[in-house]
Amino acid sequence: MTIHGSASAQETEDSPDPVYVYYGRQDLSDPVRARRLLIRIDKAALKACGAMNGLSIPTQELIIRSDCHHETFNRTVAAFHSPTLTHLADAIDPWIGPTMQEH
Repeated sequence: MTIHGSASAQETEDSPDPVYVYYGRQDLSDPVRARRLLIRIDKAALKACGAMNGLSIPTQELIIRSDCHHETFNRTVAAFHSPTLTHLADAIDPWIGPTMQEH
């Protein structure tokens, strides 16, 4: 994957249409901006795993708690090679309780 201002949330054959996460250089070093970037990564990972408006609550919960969501989020964070972003992602676990986007 080449990262030039955007990162793909999922790069598998299961998802032919990539979901992009746009960011700036400061998003990788400033903790406040990195936190916002993590929220965008989380939303993109959910979308890449099938989340969309109009799904039933049980279906939404399945996607939120899915291995796809968890693995896509972690792979995308790792692709940035940013210690700040990785540290913040390691400090939270959106698969226990509400997702990051609800905070």
